[in-house]
This record gives sequence, structure tokens and C-alpha cells, in this order.
Amino acid sequence: MNSLILLFKKHVRILISNVLDSEKLTYYPEAQRKGVFRILLDNLLWFFRFGHANEYYYILGFDRIDHRQYEQKFINGRTCKKWLRRRKLQLHPDADSYDVLVHDKFVASRYLQANGFPTPKTIALACRNTLLFPESGEEHSLEEALDQKKSLFSDCICKPVTGYCGIGIFRLCVREDGLYIDERKTDLSGLRERLSDSLYLIEERIIQHERMAILNPDSVNTIRLVTCIHQGHATPFSAGVRIGVAGKVTDNWHTGGILIRLNMEKGCLEGYGYTLPEFSGNKFDRHPATGVAFDGYEIPYAREAVQLAIQLHQYFYFTHAIGWDIALTANGPVFIEANQGWDPYVHLVLEDRFKEKFHKFFG
Repeated sequence: MNSLILLFKKHVRILISNVLDSEKLTYYPEAQRKGVFRILLDNLLWFFRFGHANEYYYILGFDRIDHRQYEQKFINGRTCKKWLRRRKLQLHPDADSYDVLVHDKFVASRYLQANGFPTPKTIALACRNTLLFPESGEEHSLEEALDQKKSLFSDCICKPVTGYCGIGIFRLCVREDGLYIDERKTDLSGLRERLSDSLYLIEERIIQHERMAILNPDSVNTIRLVTCIHQGHATPFSAGVRIGVAGKVTDNWHTGGILIRLNMEKGCLEGYGYTLPEFSGNKFDRHPATGVAFDGYEIPYAREAVQLAIQLHQYFYFTHAIGWDIALTANGPVFIEANQGWDPYVHLVLEDRFKEKFHKFFG
């Protein structure tokens, strides 16, 4: 009951903020915009129709006066997830049993490697104070591993095996003068504490293509591509590129990154980049730190990444839709991870004709 009350209060706060903070929250200050009464009516109708506040009201541009031309955006994320689940079970009635292949990052990484697809090399599985090394079958305490196998941990990424939205991911560097987490010096107890809340996959850090580093050098900037099984074949649904902001090791949209549409046919960025309201809540025509213009920026190996994802999805034959995180290196695409529970709102922002396209693939 307490959790329901807290959830209700959260959505009431969003609704009130949408009405009172319109000037601060808008992504389109240059456009003709609705008045306070119409914004209030919009938000109340959404609340009673879908049972929750519309936290994406402004990023989707619903406050613009000519909102009718944006009706393709008027679809609820919860409804999308119901359709996704229905199609998932239509593909195979026991599809939930296959989720671990995608959801567990360690399992997914080993599965990709076993099938010959490019993915970051697994260093170890961290089970609190114990490290398991899958290549050799060895098992060491954390202290022993960092002492005896120091070179393996000179620059690596640690991520919770069942994490999501980039939460909990950190960069670990073991140098002659000590341990560093996200470039901040720590000690063994500090690292042990960071590894204590979950099982962690420890893998080699990707060195991205120079064109991706130009966008933002502080993070590995990735393609988020959704593929699905449509009419019996793996097919690309929607794609964007996520770019981190200065000082952030992750590019994830839910940790403050910028999201931009990827034109899959041309292999380039298209339009504006967007950040979520809880961060800067803005749209950008260029990166705020590096100054690189987005529209038309060529993404290396983008078309190859799409084709490789289509091939790869065939090995996840009872998973209807997968959100792939794909890094681009000097040697081509590298699959960082797969996501079974991908966020429809990411692609709702990216796609101009989202409702029509979603109905086609998932309706």
C-alpha cells in the first residue's frame, strides 16, 4: 500500500510540474505553444486515460499548438509493453524461459562469443570477494586476482549482470600507484564495496572508432538498435545513437546521455539530440561539450552493424524483440549487450511515425 501511495504521489508531482513549469520544461520554446489551461486539460486527460502522468509530455512536443501533426506520438508506453509481451508469447508460449540469454549480461556475452559474434572479451565474473575466470576455469579471491593478474585489470568495465539503463556500471583501472574507479583513486575495500551489491561482469574496455570518440571522448558512444522477428525473419525496427556528456563514463539516455535518430539506410545521424527532463531536459543540434554538429554526421559501420544484428538475432530464435547496444571500433561493430526489456519511449522520441510502425511490427 505504501508503495502505491508513493507511486501516486510521484505521478501527481509530474502532473503538477507539467502545468506549472511549462516554460522551463519545454523543448520547443521557438514554437507556438498552448496556454496553461490547455496544457492542464491535456495532462488530466492523459492521466485518466492511461492511469499515470505523462512524463514525456514536453520531450514529445505535446505543448506545441499544432499538436495534431504529432498524433503518431500519442501512444502509451505501458500499452506498447503489453503488445510486446503478447507478440513475445505468440512467438513461443514458453518464451520467458529464454529471457536469461538476453537479460543476464554474463550469459549473453558468453553466448555471443560462442557463436562467433564480436563482443567485449570477458575477463572475469565477480561474485563479491571472489573472481571466476571462465577462460581458464580458475577461481581467486579479489585480492589475489588483482595481485597475480594485475595486467588483466589495467583498463576494464564492470557491470551488474542483471543491470539496466546503465545503472551501476563503472570503469576500473589497476595501475602501479593503485586502483581507480571512474578515474577516482580508491583501495581494495572501496572496490570490494562497489562489487558487493550484485554479481558483476568484468570485461575489456572498448576502444571506439575515432569518429565516435570525436562526438564525446569520455564515454563509449553506441548504437541502440531494436530488431524483431517479423513474418518469420529478423528485421530492424528502429535505431538511434546515444552519446555521453562530459565526465560521464556511460552514454545511456537514463544516466544523462544524448539520444539522436540514426538513419539506417544512410548510416548517419538525423535531426536533433535529446536529453531526458530529469537531466538537462533539452534538445541539441550539436554536442554541448565537443561542439560537433549532429545532423548528417556519418556513423562508421552503421549499416554493417544493422546487418550483423539481423544475423545475430537468428540465434535468439524465441526472443521476439531485442534492443542491441553496439559500439563501433576501428575494426567494425562490437555488441556490448542485448536488452529484452528495451524502452519503447526511446524509439517513440526517435520515430516520426512511431504508432504506424509499431502497429506494423507489434500490433
